[in-house]
Amino acid sequence: MLDVKSLAVDFYLPSGKVTALKDISFTVSPGETLALVGESGCGKSLMALALMRLLPAQAGVSAGDVVLDGVSLPDLPEDAMCRVRGAKMAMIFQEPATALNPVMTVGEQIAEVIRLHENPGKDVVRQKVLQWLTRVGIDKPEERIDAFPFELSGGQKQRVLIGIALAGNPDVVIADEPTTALDVTLQAQILDLLKDLQKERNLALLLITHDLAVVKRYADRVALMYAGEIVEEAPCSAFFASPLHPYAAGLLSAVPSTAKRGQHLSGIAGRVPNLNEMPAGCRFADRCAKAKEACRKAPVPQVPVKGGPDRRVRCLNPGRLPAAHADVTESPLTETGSHEVLRAEHLSVTFVKSRGLFKKPLLTPAVNDVTLTVREGETVALVGESGSGKTTLGKAVLRLIEGDVRITGRVVCGGIEALTAKGEDLTKLRRANQMIFQDPFSSLDPRMSVGESITEGMRALGIGETKEERLKRAAGLLERVGLPASAAERLPHEFSGGQRQRIAIARALAANPRLIICDEPTSALDVSVQAQILNLMKAIQKETGVAYLFITHNFAVVEYLADRVAVMEKGRLVEAGDAAEVLCNPQAAYTKRLLKAVPRLDL
Repeated sequence: MLDVKSLAVDFYLPSGKVTALKDISFTVSPGETLALVGESGCGKSLMALALMRLLPAQAGVSAGDVVLDGVSLPDLPEDAMCRVRGAKMAMIFQEPATALNPVMTVGEQIAEVIRLHENPGKDVVRQKVLQWLTRVGIDKPEERIDAFPFELSGGQKQRVLIGIALAGNPDVVIADEPTTALDVTLQAQILDLLKDLQKERNLALLLITHDLAVVKRYADRVALMYAGEIVEEAPCSAFFASPLHPYAAGLLSAVPSTAKRGQHLSGIAGRVPNLNEMPAGCRFADRCAKAKEACRKAPVPQVPVKGGPDRRVRCLNPGRLPAAHADVTESPLTETGSHEVLRAEHLSVTFVKSRGLFKKPLLTPAVNDVTLTVREGETVALVGESGSGKTTLGKAVLRLIEGDVRITGRVVCGGIEALTAKGEDLTKLRRANQMIFQDPFSSLDPRMSVGESITEGMRALGIGETKEERLKRAAGLLERVGLPASAAERLPHEFSGGQRQRIAIARALAANPRLIICDEPTSALDVSVQAQILNLMKAIQKETGVAYLFITHNFAVVEYLADRVAVMEKGRLVEAGDAAEVLCNPQAAYTKRLLKAVPRLDL
């Protein structure tokens, strides 16, 4: 059993000590799934790193204990802790692009874990690696075992990470957003796999996620975090039936759905306080509509609630208290124009891999004969499994794929022939069409400040006459996506995954584009911040008429946002049409399978 007792984590900075986690207590028993949810930056991933003793050099555990099967982990010497990692407790990290070693094949990275904890023969190791690749849903494992991470899609990389974590047969698995990059069918497959392993080995699972529908389907208990504290802990059924903390009520009201089309989503006003600006009392008080003076005076303890010893809340007035919401008035759906901002005709993309002087190159089709249009002011959702060609299609449209690739067909963006554009036409293409990439960390230069990353594109495209003007616009964009203007001075690694995604959205908006290709723009965000981003995107679309090609796995977002839906399978477009028609009356068998796998949050 994993038992966390009053854990606190401090950061020791030149400006002084700041407390990032405070009074964290919970248990995870064998065979149990505890879901840890909360806003970006609230400390979920930091808590996981503290449990694994992988905190950065400037951070440390200042109080409390972490006990695994009766052994205190903070007291172990490092060589003993190395034997715990992988064999006793393992972690599935949030961002596969940065967690995988880029110069090692994926097979070798899984084999490394097996050799460390089992040390079998070479042939046995390879067979075990192939078994794990198959179990986590990697297609053609015999080929993929020798592939490098850059040769896999985002979802495939995430599956490899899961294989690495499970290869040591641990007793406790900490899964930090394990299905963020996966489509709904593979998400169900991976979570079902984790549940099957849990039954086989009586595994304890700590599931860190922002997907409340996944929590409802797979978790036994829920622990809700806010600003470094657990504010509510309850059995899953009780949490969704009757949330006690106002923050919990606010999160549940922010979930998008078909019923909320044409409305602003109910977000939670404000943002999580900075570490060095924590209030003396309740950390949610400034965002709570029912906060009283007593809430602000002193720290609020987490106390048991009547109805069972396994339900606790950190609130002086528990119950169905409404949180302070953003504007929730009706907003008419954006009118789409007849003017096309994108037309792709018979577009095909094939990757070419040289196999030597006397062998024919290996051809890998990624997109096959796709015809698609996007009109001004319209949102077209592009859905499908990982590896189906969605991201490749988006990049090909904007001429972001170069090198060993063959692209055929025709793409017209704003009257410009995109596949043959050069010089000034290519600059116009870049200015009018932007992309929000799937992995925000790898798309941001780690050596450049956030302000420099946002203004770099503005400078290259001739937007803004002076540096000061560009920086002022960057500050305004950061505030518009829910970050302080001071974030412009910080580096990408100082932000959580969700915060980095907001930075990427601000960067895309900087050029005032006519079309934005959004590759999973809300995948790293919790539902409250997702609501803010979706409200923002709809408001910008209404103001400017910008069109979105929205690549996503989140069908709740599709139901809320999309005007039309296009479904891709293995590089082909298998179904396209009005959103309501495709979602409610799908014709393709593949679309029906996708919709059947979608976890639902029926509140």
